[in-house]
Amino acid sequence: MAPYTGYIPEGRYLQLSIPVHLKDKALRLAQDVPSAGHQKINRTKNRLRDYWWYHCSADIKSYINSCAACNSMKKSNDPTPRHPLTLYRASNPMEQVHLDFLGPLPKTKSGNECVLMIVDQFTKWVGCNPLPFQTAEVTAAAIVREFFSRFRFPLQVFTNQGRNFASGLL
Repeated sequence: MAPYTGYIPEGRYLQLSIPVHLKDKALRLAQDVPSAGHQKINRTKNRLRDYWWYHCSADIKSYINSCAACNSMKKSNDPTPRHPLTLYRASNPMEQVHLDFLGPLPKTKSGNECVLMIVDQFTKWVGCNPLPFQTAEVTAAAIVREFFSRFRFPLQVFTNQGRNFASGLL
């Protein structure tokens, strides 16, 4: 069969109709291959503009919304207010303490995968506590057991406001 060479009105173009059993393959090729780059919905629709099937816009949207790689790179819609970055200077030990996690790292024989870092801003003292998880419960227990019980409660605690630090437990 010869290709269509007739008149196409301005602003119109031909679309190839995709059978239902091939639509998943078309979506994978437009989204998952390395050259596709996991683009957003509009760019993926533009990539597939020469192809058509029933409910293609809805299928593209649901495919991208369910893509694990895209969801892992998405910005969070967390409405939790964040404190603006400011410069603070400590004038005494234990006035300001900073907490953060290092990891995930390769699992040790004892099952630890991350390190809780505790730094006193004035003295620059660094405490490193290996932990198996970064959950709020494990984090709180390590801070109390390894830091607050050995020293005292600091006047201010600074974190990166991660979920394990911003929980109600801490």
